[in-house]
Order: sequence, then structure tokens, then C-alpha cells
Amino acid sequence: MFVVEGELITCCTDLEDSKVFSAFRGRYGTATSERSPGALPPDAMLLFKVRVEETGAPKTKKAPVLFVGAAHSASFSLVLAFFNRQFSVSSDKSGAFLLEGGFGVNPNQSAGQVFMKYGHELTFHTKVELSRVAWR
Repeated sequence: MFVVEGELITCCTDLEDSKVFSAFRGRYGTATSERSPGALPPDAMLLFKVRVEETGAPKTKKAPVLFVGAAHSASFSLVLAFFNRQFSVSSDKSGAFLLEGGFGVNPNQSAGQVFMKYGHELTFHTKVELSRVAWR
């Protein structure tokens, strides 16, 4: 179900979200730090559900959904690079994680920071003109 790709863990499935999250928790555990019970260890894993919106694709087409896991201390730019490799076909335009209102998720922060600010569900847009994106 899960595939390790470098520092990331990916999953593409038609299973219900709750089953994917449960399987992820069962396989990669719930993170606690023995030294500091309120803190997460650096390798504690987070799982994001990412919907991929293809720019220019008809709205009737169902957007693919991928689950991607990353250590909470990992740079979110790793997640962005993975999605750009998988889904951005044009070298002149990259993809970006966009929020409601068109703001982009700044990849220069940790996966844990992104998770705390925006939650576990994100949308990756292909072929984004990055010069027009306001970053958060």
C-alpha cells in the first residue's frame, strides 16, 4: 500500500481516507518522545492527503488523490519537488500547493509547520505561474 521514495512515503489508493490513515498509523506509529513527552521526535511522520488539480483540465474530470508522508521536521520543499516530478510536464511552469483564495503554501518551511497551519488536506496545482502567486 505504501511506497518509500527517498525521505517520503507515498500511497495512491481508492480506499476510504480513514483506512489509509489507520494503516499509516499502524505501520509508522504514533510519535512520542521519551525524553520530552510533549514533543515529537524529529522522525515523527505526518500524512497529507493531496488532491492534484491539473491546470486547464475540465472540471468534470476527477482529480487524482495521493497520500504522502513526511517527517514533521523535513522540509516541505521535498513534498513539492516530488509532486513537480510526478505531475508537472512543463519545464517553464512548476506546480504549487495553492490554498483557497489563490495563496501558495511556502515550501521553505517544515512539513510540521505546513500541517499545523493548513491541516492534512492540500491541493497541488500543475502549471502555476509562480510570479503571480502570493506566498503564505
